[in-house]
Amino acid sequence: MTIFDWLNEITGAKRPWNGFTDDAKESFNSYMISRFISMKRDYIDVVNIAQKYTLPKGKLYEFYCALLPKSKSFFRYVKSTKSINQDQVNALAKYYMCSTREIIDVLPLLEEQEIERTFNETQGYVSAQKTKKRKTNSKTNVTSDKKSRKTKG
Repeated sequence: MTIFDWLNEITGAKRPWNGFTDDAKESFNSYMISRFISMKRDYIDVVNIAQKYTLPKGKLYEFYCALLPKSKSFFRYVKSTKSINQDQVNALAKYYMCSTREIIDVLPLLEEQEIERTFNETQGYVSAQKTKKRKTNSKTNVTSDKKSRKTKG
């Protein structure tokens, strides 16, 4: 059985656990079932209660069947929209002197340019570019001074 078959059993048919074959029982994934059920706001508290205890598959199935209403339900799975670059998270955490968990929470609020600038700054890329520019600027000043001396003398 697929995860969607299990979700339909829990919210619709509600057959007893003993009515399933051993293969079907084996395909019951407690973590994924709980994750999908928790995507519906009305059922978050039920999943929270269930996760406080380590229940065997059959008991968890019966628990959900007993507490969730018998109705056709659609469980929308919310995916992560953006992959997280762990190097950037670590660099930002070091830069702002906070935990990586806090950075992950704040990351959607930061603009991409701000993230890149801060990451590059912590890696030393910006400071290296600034020093190169300063060296070239100082050389141009020296050459312009020599030209002005020649024209005067």
